Amino acid sequence: MTVRELDAKTAKALELEPGEGVLVVEVADDSPASDQQIQAGDVITKVNRKPVRTPKEFRSVMKDGDLKKGVSVTIVGERGRSFRVLKESGE
Repeated sequence: MTVRELDAKTAKALELEPGEGVLVVEVADDSPASDQQIQAGDVITKVNRKPVRTPKEFRSVMKDGDLKKGVSVTIVGERGRSFRVLKESGE
């Protein structure tokens, strides 16, 4: 999953403040994010209950997480706010 800083226009459209999360710009097919229907245009505001405001913070918190056990993310998108758990498939 590729993310970038949340710009003011996208933040306003989703009723967020600039810097209140990171914008998803790409999701790899057959990834834990794809499995959870995360898509480009969604905003991730928290990872494992920790706020993420920059791509660097996002990468750091994701790195500390364990996809085998599951990493929780809070997402805001066109479908509203939701909570998902990213987890590697057990194949």
